[in-house]
Amino acid sequence: MGWLAARGRHPDAAARFLRFAYTYRDGGSAWDAFPKEWRQTVSENAKAALADIRIAIDGYPVAKDLATIKTPVVCSYGARSAETMARLTRALARAIPTSMG
Repeated sequence: MGWLAARGRHPDAAARFLRFAYTYRDGGSAWDAFPKEWRQTVSENAKAALADIRIAIDGYPVAKDLATIKTPVVCSYGARSAETMARLTRALARAIPTSMG
């Protein structure tokens, strides 16, 4: 994603990230099944989407901060979610004392 964005290929960079984020553990990606209009909207707004992605990645709270959450939180992932997403979700559920995951 970073390589593509650095070369001004913002729509390709956003699509690369979203394809990864929506990867199924058994192969393929939900991104490819999204309606053409949705993928087009991402393409047209790729710079903004990439900025949001960077903020989310760079601003991720540490376990110490997550441990202070007092509001109930649901941590979930799907049966076809990539194993990396499942591991991340389980780690979040362990770090948040009020999690229902």
